[in-house]
Amino acid sequence: MRKTTNAEGFLKTKKNKNIYILLGLTLLVLVVSTGAAYFKKSANNGRELSIYDPIAVVNGEPVAYGELLHDLNAQRSSIYEYFRNKYGVEDSKEFWTTAHGGETPIEMLKKQALESSVKRKIQQEIGKKFGIVKDISYPTLLEDMKKENERRQETVKKGGVVYGPITYEEPLYVEENIRNIITELKEKLKDNFKLTDQDYEDYYESKKDELYKLEDLNTVRAIMISFSNETDKKAKMDASMTKLEAIKNRMDAGESFDAIYDELVNKKDQTVTAAEKVLGDYKTKEEFSEGQVWLKDIENFRVGQVSDIVEDTNRIGIYKFLERRARDYKPLGEVKESMKKALMDIKYETFINQSVKDATVEIIEEAMKEVILR
Repeated sequence: MRKTTNAEGFLKTKKNKNIYILLGLTLLVLVVSTGAAYFKKSANNGRELSIYDPIAVVNGEPVAYGELLHDLNAQRSSIYEYFRNKYGVEDSKEFWTTAHGGETPIEMLKKQALESSVKRKIQQEIGKKFGIVKDISYPTLLEDMKKENERRQETVKKGGVVYGPITYEEPLYVEENIRNIITELKEKLKDNFKLTDQDYEDYYESKKDELYKLEDLNTVRAIMISFSNETDKKAKMDASMTKLEAIKNRMDAGESFDAIYDELVNKKDQTVTAAEKVLGDYKTKEEFSEGQVWLKDIENFRVGQVSDIVEDTNRIGIYKFLERRARDYKPLGEVKESMKKALMDIKYETFINQSVKDATVEIIEEAMKEVILR
């Protein structure tokens, strides 16, 4: 018997009790301690359920039990962590079937695993229509993995270099396969995803505090000793720390930071540098890396506050906070080009999600009933 349903209803609707009973039988495959799958003998033909047996059909394309099992195992840990963090429950024989706050682990897992299997099959199907792949069946996927592993092993034997593992395991190969399909699909579909000014404006407004807020300009006076590299730092650290501790002791005894700072400026010491710096106005990643420890240390400083001795990657120093000037955001025009990939990814996800809603999913009940946990 096959049960046919629109994918949106199948994946989203919670009112269809038959669907959830059916899915419940499916997800009993999971073992929390090992993740191994166990099967019972079929009541009809006396054989064990194979990973190649279809458990669903998406737009005419079969989803093999092995594909569902991949998602059950892939998402098991996240579901376990969710219930442990939210409800404080630990692993036990009853973990997957015990409800907490109206939520049951196995029910949540079965829903999410099936959603992932259906979504992946739909993306494979679209990839097939675009000529990216010829065959999207699970047996072909495993055969391709076998051939790729043989190729890689032979390359290594001959002294060649391969990128990634010498031998793929199924979970990694499945994920890399769909990732490659998605990459090519995005390229094929990019001309269909038209970006409007409104798309850019909406994304900018939603992300500006996270991505486009300019760093405050923090002005400090620094009394510091710099090192050229890690070896130089190790060689000079003890002597350098002794010098700065002597300066800090003078401050603790009552001398002002500014008096010692002016003394060092006039003295032009070759080891101890006295300089005023503006932190936050970085032009390169390297500049930011050099100043980020300072920023972290002074972000909550009040005007006039003096730090203890602060050690950074390439320097140690004592800093006095002089001024903080808050700045606004990078203008939209300046960051517009950098938004393009993120917006295209959003367009792609919208397209795929709609394809999922429009899909027809057939559930093969006899096969689903064969999966139990023992």
